[in-house]
Amino acid sequence: MSFLQYLTPAILKHVCHCTQLIADFSTKSTIFAPIMTREELIFDCRYYNGEDEVPDSLPEGKAIFWDYERVWTGWVLEGCDRLQININHYSKVYDLPNLLHESDGTPLGLKALLFNRYEHWNCFMGGSIEKYAQRFKEWYFDQYVAGTKTHRQLLDRQQADDAHT
Repeated sequence: MSFLQYLTPAILKHVCHCTQLIADFSTKSTIFAPIMTREELIFDCRYYNGEDEVPDSLPEGKAIFWDYERVWTGWVLEGCDRLQININHYSKVYDLPNLLHESDGTPLGLKALLFNRYEHWNCFMGGSIEKYAQRFKEWYFDQYVAGTKTHRQLLDRQQADDAHT
Protein backbone atom coordinates (compact mmCIF):
# COMPACT_ATOMS: atom_id res chain seq x y z
CA MET A 1 0.00 0.00 0.00
CA SER A 2 1.17 3.49 -0.77
CA PHE A 3 1.12 6.50 1.53
CA LEU A 4 -0.36 8.44 -1.41
CA GLN A 5 -3.76 6.84 -0.93
CA TYR A 6 -4.04 8.55 2.45
CA LEU A 7 -3.61 12.07 1.11
CA THR A 8 -6.75 14.13 1.39
CA PRO A 9 -7.63 16.51 -1.46
CA ALA A 10 -6.48 19.45 0.69
CA ILE A 11 -3.10 17.84 1.40
CA LEU A 12 -2.73 16.82 -2.24
CA LYS A 13 -3.44 20.40 -3.32
CA HIS A 14 -0.75 21.62 -0.89
CA VAL A 15 1.74 19.03 -2.18
CA CYS A 16 1.05 20.09 -5.77
CA HIS A 17 1.44 23.75 -4.77
CA CYS A 18 4.77 23.04 -3.04
CA THR A 19 6.01 21.08 -6.04
CA GLN A 20 5.15 24.07 -8.24
CA LEU A 21 7.00 26.41 -5.87
CA ILE A 22 10.10 24.26 -6.18
CA ALA A 23 9.83 24.46 -9.96
CA ASP A 24 9.18 28.21 -9.93
CA PHE A 25 12.08 29.14 -7.65
CA SER A 26 14.73 26.77 -8.95
CA THR A 27 17.66 28.26 -10.80
CA LYS A 28 17.22 28.22 -14.55
CA SER A 29 20.07 27.19 -16.82
CA THR A 30 20.83 28.51 -20.26
CA ILE A 31 23.38 25.73 -20.76
CA PHE A 32 20.77 22.99 -21.22
CA ALA A 33 18.52 24.15 -24.03
CA PRO A 34 15.44 21.97 -24.49
CA ILE A 35 15.85 19.56 -27.37
CA MET A 36 12.31 18.24 -27.28
CA THR A 37 8.99 19.97 -27.63
CA ARG A 38 6.34 19.92 -24.92
CA GLU A 39 4.31 17.44 -26.97
CA GLU A 40 7.30 15.12 -27.35
CA LEU A 41 7.93 15.23 -23.61
CA ILE A 42 4.29 14.45 -22.87
CA PHE A 43 4.69 11.28 -24.97
CA ASP A 44 7.01 10.04 -22.19
CA CYS A 45 4.38 10.59 -19.48
CA ARG A 46 1.87 8.11 -18.13
CA TYR A 47 -0.62 10.47 -16.46
CA TYR A 48 0.04 14.03 -17.67
CA ASN A 49 -1.51 14.99 -21.01
CA GLY A 50 -0.77 18.71 -20.95
CA GLU A 51 -3.78 19.75 -18.87
CA ASP A 52 -3.68 22.85 -16.65
CA GLU A 53 -5.60 21.14 -13.85
CA VAL A 54 -5.55 17.60 -12.48
CA PRO A 55 -8.19 15.67 -14.46
CA ASP A 56 -10.96 13.99 -12.49
CA SER A 57 -10.55 10.91 -14.67
CA LEU A 58 -7.22 9.89 -13.11
CA PRO A 59 -7.23 6.68 -11.11
CA GLU A 60 -7.32 7.18 -7.35
CA GLY A 61 -3.94 8.10 -5.90
CA LYS A 62 -2.36 9.00 -9.25
CA ALA A 63 -2.83 12.80 -9.17
CA ILE A 64 0.54 13.21 -7.49
CA PHE A 65 2.22 11.42 -10.40
CA TRP A 66 0.34 13.66 -12.83
CA ASP A 67 1.83 16.66 -11.01
CA TYR A 68 5.35 15.24 -10.96
CA GLU A 69 5.16 14.63 -14.71
CA ARG A 70 3.82 18.16 -15.25
CA VAL A 71 6.70 19.65 -13.26
CA TRP A 72 9.27 17.44 -15.02
CA THR A 73 7.97 18.56 -18.43
CA GLY A 74 8.28 22.21 -17.38
CA TRP A 75 11.77 21.71 -15.98
CA VAL A 76 13.03 20.11 -19.18
CA LEU A 77 11.56 22.89 -21.32
CA GLU A 78 13.04 25.57 -19.04
CA GLY A 79 16.46 23.91 -18.88
CA CYS A 80 16.23 23.76 -15.10
CA ASP A 81 19.49 23.08 -13.27
CA ARG A 82 17.61 21.21 -10.54
CA LEU A 83 16.79 18.44 -13.00
CA GLN A 84 20.44 17.84 -13.91
CA ILE A 85 21.42 18.02 -10.22
CA ASN A 86 18.85 15.29 -9.44
CA ILE A 87 20.06 13.13 -12.31
CA ASN A 88 23.70 13.48 -11.18
CA HIS A 89 22.88 12.80 -7.51
CA TYR A 90 20.67 9.75 -8.02
CA SER A 91 22.98 8.33 -10.67
CA LYS A 92 26.02 8.66 -8.39
CA VAL A 93 24.53 7.63 -5.05
CA TYR A 94 21.97 5.01 -6.14
CA ASP A 95 23.22 4.05 -9.64
CA LEU A 96 19.81 5.04 -11.01
CA PRO A 97 20.53 4.25 -14.69
CA ASN A 98 21.26 0.61 -13.77
CA LEU A 99 18.62 0.39 -11.04
CA LEU A 100 15.81 1.19 -13.47
CA HIS A 101 16.50 0.33 -17.08
CA GLU A 102 15.30 2.42 -20.01
CA SER A 103 13.01 -0.35 -21.23
CA ASP A 104 10.16 0.88 -19.04
CA GLY A 105 9.87 4.03 -21.17
CA THR A 106 10.45 6.61 -18.43
CA PRO A 107 13.26 9.13 -19.09
CA LEU A 108 16.11 9.26 -16.57
CA GLY A 109 15.28 12.83 -15.51
CA LEU A 110 11.72 11.87 -14.60
CA LYS A 111 12.99 8.83 -12.70
CA ALA A 112 15.36 11.11 -10.78
CA LEU A 113 12.48 13.47 -9.91
CA LEU A 114 10.37 10.50 -8.75
CA PHE A 115 13.26 9.22 -6.62
CA ASN A 116 13.66 12.70 -5.14
CA ARG A 117 9.98 12.78 -4.18
CA TYR A 118 10.13 9.21 -2.86
CA GLU A 119 13.10 10.18 -0.72
CA HIS A 120 11.28 13.31 0.48
CA TRP A 121 8.16 11.42 1.55
CA ASN A 122 9.97 8.40 2.99
CA CYS A 123 12.86 10.16 4.75
CA PHE A 124 15.93 7.97 4.24
CA MET A 125 17.24 7.53 7.76
CA GLY A 126 20.37 5.57 7.05
CA GLY A 127 20.91 1.87 6.63
CA SER A 128 21.81 0.17 3.41
CA ILE A 129 21.71 2.32 0.30
CA GLU A 130 21.12 -0.84 -1.72
CA LYS A 131 18.02 -1.76 0.33
CA TYR A 132 16.69 1.78 0.11
CA ALA A 133 17.22 1.80 -3.66
CA GLN A 134 15.45 -1.56 -3.89
CA ARG A 135 12.47 -0.18 -1.92
CA PHE A 136 12.30 2.77 -4.33
CA LYS A 137 12.41 0.36 -7.27
CA GLU A 138 9.51 -1.65 -5.82
CA TRP A 139 7.52 1.54 -5.16
CA TYR A 140 8.31 2.83 -8.67
CA PHE A 141 7.01 -0.32 -10.36
CA ASP A 142 4.12 -0.99 -7.95
CA GLN A 143 2.79 2.57 -7.67
CA TYR A 144 3.94 4.52 -10.75
CA VAL A 145 4.41 2.02 -13.58
CA ALA A 146 1.95 -0.77 -12.70
CA GLY A 147 -0.74 -1.22 -15.31
CA THR A 148 0.28 1.84 -17.33
CA LYS A 149 2.19 2.69 -20.46
CA THR A 150 3.70 5.95 -21.57
CA HIS A 151 1.87 7.71 -24.37
CA ARG A 152 4.81 6.82 -26.62
CA GLN A 153 4.51 3.11 -25.74
CA LEU A 154 0.77 3.20 -26.46
CA LEU A 155 1.36 4.87 -29.83
CA ASP A 156 4.12 2.39 -30.73
CA ARG A 157 1.79 -0.49 -29.83
CA GLN A 158 -1.05 0.98 -31.89
CA GLN A 159 1.26 1.45 -34.89
CA ALA A 160 2.51 -2.14 -34.56
CA ASP A 161 -1.08 -3.41 -34.42
CA ASP A 162 -2.01 -1.30 -37.45
CA ALA A 163 0.96 -2.70 -39.38
CA HIS A 164 -0.29 -6.26 -38.75
CA THR A 165 -3.82 -5.55 -39.97
